Amino acid sequence: MKNLRENKGITLIALIITIIVLLIIAGISISGGITGIEESNDNRAMTELEKVQHAITQRYSKFELTKDTSLIVGTKIDDLPTIPTPTGETKAPTWKVFQVTSGATVSTHPERKYYRLSKSDLENLGLTGNENGSSYIVNYYSGEIFDENKKQTSKGTVLYKTAIENEASELGDEYIKDGMLVWYDGINNTGSGHSSTTTTWKDLSGNGRDGKMKNVTIGSNYAQFNGTSSWTNLGEINEYTNEITMEAMIEIPQIKDNCSNIICNMEAGGLCLRLYYGKLEAYYYITGLGYIGGQSNKYLPLNSKNNVVSIYDGSAIKLYINGEKIEDMVYINANRNVISKSNFSGKNIKKTDINTVMALGTNPSGTYAADEFFNGKIYSAKIYNEALTDAEVKHNYIIDKAKYGIEE
Repeated sequence: MKNLRENKGITLIALIITIIVLLIIAGISISGGITGIEESNDNRAMTELEKVQHAITQRYSKFELTKDTSLIVGTKIDDLPTIPTPTGETKAPTWKVFQVTSGATVSTHPERKYYRLSKSDLENLGLTGNENGSSYIVNYYSGEIFDENKKQTSKGTVLYKTAIENEASELGDEYIKDGMLVWYDGINNTGSGHSSTTTTWKDLSGNGRDGKMKNVTIGSNYAQFNGTSSWTNLGEINEYTNEITMEAMIEIPQIKDNCSNIICNMEAGGLCLRLYYGKLEAYYYITGLGYIGGQSNKYLPLNSKNNVVSIYDGSAIKLYINGEKIEDMVYINANRNVISKSNFSGKNIKKTDINTVMALGTNPSGTYAADEFFNGKIYSAKIYNEALTDAEVKHNYIIDKAKYGIEE
């Protein structure tokens, strides 16, 4: 009896061990099966994503040759979803093509808009497989594609791809031309290429206001102003009334005491874009109000390229650095005292006096002109007799960013 009980005990233990082993094996098999299914689904999703991207880049190539807008299929979308952050990373991919969402500026580039592709759109692109089981957001110009249904693989890889790395604008690859009075470019400073010895900075706007450079050193893509005697005579510019935009790409090596004028004719005219102890500011002589300024509370970064813009739109002063409007700007009067924002509606800027020139790098009629020369590099400068919209400012900045290699 004792042996029988012992044998039964051993048999029961062996059975329990066998069951446990089988359960472990089954668990491994199930886990492996699930993992295999997930990997298969992930691979399929990535393959489908690449097929759709290939189809839209082929379609874009055809569009570039024919300009046939019927080739751009899909439903245009204005509110783009946020792309999720990949697992293990701290930053999510961002949409590459800046979209104009407000203002009067209208895009003439339908291929740069974003579209949602339906089943019929995918079929139009020649895709009739498993791709039809998902929803894709695409941009034909940038080759961007995002699977907005699946979003990510099981391992956290985002189902998003792009054919370009740099930011672009839906308005195209040229600066805003409407209302442009002057345009000076440090790369094409002669109108037919670059010269390191020229003393004339060609006006590329077509208005014939070539700048006469004095004591300016020419770099590979910029003009170097020495802070004591360098400036450029732009001639008389007086087409503006109640709207003006001044824009420049600059780089400064240090914070200079007092003023550092970038674009100016303030003393005998009515406007100036400059730095004051390293802070961006703009002054306008507003008829009936006197000199009114707007000043940033932030110092401009040193030894880096920055796109700076000032605008007077007939009712307010606006300042921008690298395409972003400065929201905490303060208003100041001629004595540099902070004042409340006044109602400038309908108020004009004082016209330039007779024989008064506009200048780069100094205030040509300033009482303290010797202290007001710009010290640094000017890569480009533009003046408009219109108030550019936020979107247009951003658009010009995007072009400058790629052209001059701005690092954010």
